Amino acid sequence: MGGLGSPAALVLARAGVGALTLVDDDDVDITNLQRQILFRDADVGRPKAEVAREQLLREAPECAIDARVVRVEAENAAALFAGHDVILDGSDNFETKFLCSDVAMRLAIPLVHAGALRFQGQLLPVLRGGACVRCLFEQEPPADEIPSCAQAGVLGAVVGVLGAMQAAVTLELLRGERVASTLRTVDLKSGRARELELAPRADCPTCAPLAIDITAERCPMTYVRTKLRLETLAKGTVLDVVLRGDEPLRNVPRSLKEDGHQVREIVALDSERHRVRVEKR
Repeated sequence: MGGLGSPAALVLARAGVGALTLVDDDDVDITNLQRQILFRDADVGRPKAEVAREQLLREAPECAIDARVVRVEAENAAALFAGHDVILDGSDNFETKFLCSDVAMRLAIPLVHAGALRFQGQLLPVLRGGACVRCLFEQEPPADEIPSCAQAGVLGAVVGVLGAMQAAVTLELLRGERVASTLRTVDLKSGRARELELAPRADCPTCAPLAIDITAERCPMTYVRTKLRLETLAKGTVLDVVLRGDEPLRNVPRSLKEDGHQVREIVALDSERHRVRVEKR
C-alpha cells in the first residue's frame, strides 16, 4: 500500500471492483506522504493497510475490503493470493517482486508487476503462457547494486502514473479482455514511453516447469508422464502439455478429466502436434 498500491487501489475501488485485499506490514511514515496519496499527517504511525481500508471505504462503501497487516513472504504468499482474480505487485524490493511472480505463476493467477525509481517506471502483466518477472530480470540483483526509493528517490507523479496503469490493466483482466505480456516503460522527465513484447525465457525456472513436451511418448506413457508431472504441482496450477498423434490427443484429455482435472483448452500447433492446457484440481 505504498506509492503504487495507493493510487491503484483508489482507482479500482472507485471503478466498482467488488472486493480488494490490502497487504502491507508497514506503518505510515511522514516521508511517505509526498507520494502515497491515501495517507495524511494524522495517519503517521498507524498501519498502512488499516488506514488505506478506512479511506477506501469512504470513497467506495460498497466495496468489500480486507486489510492484512502482514508482510508477503514465502510461507504465506500462496495463502494470501489464493481465491483472488488478479494480484497487483506494489512492493519496493526485488525479493518480494520475484516471490509474487513465482507464486502467481504457480497458482495461475494473473499478476500486474510494476516498479518505479527517480523519474522512470515499468509495468509488465505476468500471465500463464507469457513472460514472468524472472524472464525479464533472470535473477535477483545483489541488494547493494540497486538503490532503493529511500536512497535514490522517486517522483510522486511517477508512482501515481504507474499505479493507475496497473489498475487499468487489472480492469482489462477482470473484464476478460486479452492482455499481452508487454513491457511498458515510461520516463516522465523526457516524456517518452515504450512498449516491448516479451516472450517466456526457455530456461526460466518459474515458467519452464509448467510445461511438458511428450511428443516423443506413446500411449499409455503420455498419460503417465502427464499424471506424474501434475502430482508435483499445487492445486489451481495450469500445465501446458504438448503431445503428438491422434491416440494421445483422444486419451490424455479424457483420462485427465476422469481424474477430476479441468482441461481448459486444446490448441492445434501443426498437423500433428497439439497443446493441452490442464488445470490441476
